[in-house]
Amino acid sequence: MAGCGDSENGVKKILKAIDQNFRASLRTVEERPIACINVRTEEAYETAHEVLRAEGLFLGTSAAAALHAAVQVGRRPENQGKNIVVIVPDNGMKYLSTPMYRQK
Repeated sequence: MAGCGDSENGVKKILKAIDQNFRASLRTVEERPIACINVRTEEAYETAHEVLRAEGLFLGTSAAAALHAAVQVGRRPENQGKNIVVIVPDNGMKYLSTPMYRQK
C-alpha cells in the first residue's frame, strides 16, 4: 500500500474488518519502492466506458487510469489468486463536457 499514513491506516482497518487474513505493508516515503504504470488517455477512457456500462460506476480519468493499472497488476503471474485493492480518486462529473464522455 502507498499513500499517507492516515489513509493507509484507515484502509487497513476497513479491509481487516472485512477479511481477518488481510495483511498490509505500511512504509515510510523513504522506504516505498517506486513503480509506475503508464496508462494512455485512450486506455483510461475505454476503461471508464467499460465500467460505466458493466457496473454503473461513473469514473473520472484518474479513477479509470488507476483501475486500468490495477487490472494490469492483477494479471501478473505473481498476483494470481490475490486481491488487488485500488482507490478510485475521482468521478466523472467534471468530465461530462470533455471528449471522455462525448457521444461517439
